[in-house]
Amino acid sequence: MEMRTILESKKSIFRIIGKYFLLALIFLSLQTNSAWSFADLGPYDGHESITNEAFSSGIAGVDFSKGAILQIIRINKKADKLIFGEGEQFQHFDDEFLIEGSLYVKYLRLSVKNLLIAGNEVSLDAYQFRGFRARRVLGLALHAIQDYYSHTNWVEAGNTQINFDLGVNELPPPAPSNIPLCTNDSNDLIAGLGVITSGYWEGFGVACAPLSSNQIKCRHGTPITNNCGGLNKDTAVRPNYDTARSLAVTATQKFVEQVINDIKNDPSLSADVKNEAIRLLADQPSSWNCGCVIYI
Repeated sequence: MEMRTILESKKSIFRIIGKYFLLALIFLSLQTNSAWSFADLGPYDGHESITNEAFSSGIAGVDFSKGAILQIIRINKKADKLIFGEGEQFQHFDDEFLIEGSLYVKYLRLSVKNLLIAGNEVSLDAYQFRGFRARRVLGLALHAIQDYYSHTNWVEAGNTQINFDLGVNELPPPAPSNIPLCTNDSNDLIAGLGVITSGYWEGFGVACAPLSSNQIKCRHGTPITNNCGGLNKDTAVRPNYDTARSLAVTATQKFVEQVINDIKNDPSLSADVKNEAIRLLADQPSSWNCGCVIYI
């Protein structure tokens, strides 16, 4: 009996050690493989609050349920925690992945509709899992769109409105590799820069050192301090945060409106199918009618 108790105790200890080893591994992976985004830690006002604000008064005549918004927020925040090769630069518009990021967002926009509707009707299996999957896809797209305003120099370039090409068209390519964009060890934008770029992330350990890849490009920068410059506007301590956050809220609303309009404006769909697909996306009861689809 004593031997069994000892063995069980050892197993318990090993499980605890294994748990914290895995947590440590995940933490280290996040530091090296994934740039920070609008932070959702402690006092920092990030993706969760941006998404909540965007959905707070309905979008395009559609009121999303609290459960739907929560699902969208959860996968939005998880996009910063995808590791072991899954978290790529295009998901955050990092490392000048502007073309790839724009194609990714456009693909996700079309995928939402395709998950809800098959063969010009809302399929039976949609009620099993497709509405949930569509909201997950929407959350990933919104994460990337929100990051665009934090991780690029869109705000610094003097833009006061959102980029209406996001989710619609492929963005222009970044500047050639021999065009200087930042000075002072990749931390400060060149004044009057006429191209859109995004910062490079190389982990917290090298947050203030010169970029190892191309030192005339720009650094992402440390989100929780402004000591070393960089482009990110992830927290309120960073320059231009308020403007970037405001644009991210507006861009979130615009993208969701585009998704809804993809369904509303499809001439091949009946009004009933359109309403049912939008109802499913918004996670509303079967008796709900958004009033945003014209019945003839």
